[in-house]
Amino acid sequence: YLRMLDDPNVAEETKQFIKTKILSARWLLKNLDQRGDTLYKIAEAIAKRQRSFFMTPDGKLHPMTMKMLAEELSLHESTIARAVSNKVLDTPRGIFQMRFFFSNAFVDSQGRDLSSKTVKQMVQQLIDEEDKAHPLSDEEISKALTKRGIECARRTVAKYRQELKVGNTQQRRKY
Repeated sequence: YLRMLDDPNVAEETKQFIKTKILSARWLLKNLDQRGDTLYKIAEAIAKRQRSFFMTPDGKLHPMTMKMLAEELSLHESTIARAVSNKVLDTPRGIFQMRFFFSNAFVDSQGRDLSSKTVKQMVQQLIDEEDKAHPLSDEEISKALTKRGIECARRTVAKYRQELKVGNTQQRRKY
């Protein structure tokens, strides 16, 4: 096609058509390259922030929102959201959706940041360790988390319990 542009026997209309298509192809390649760079930057930032999760078998996720990452990378939050949509990371701990690494933040009594996924794991642990004849209510789980230094409302515990597909007190009771 590039040779056709230099050929005097090719009609001007055809040359214009070829030029338009070449410009369109260059634009597409540039955008694909830019998308690859953006994904690489996001994956690199995730790896830096979640280093302990990747490096240790029992590593916890650190709180990280798309907004935090967008500010760090000088991108718009919606750009981050679109970039990670339907993308996965293959890690030593398994394959994870990139969205998995984003969460809300909790602060414990020592001022350390905890991700909502970490708090969810603690809720699951409390439920796993409870007396099945007298299961904990959402309020009791909330109080147990408070004793561990994490302020978590009863409504939030109920939400996490539902996300974990764990029944309420009556549904968990074993007679």
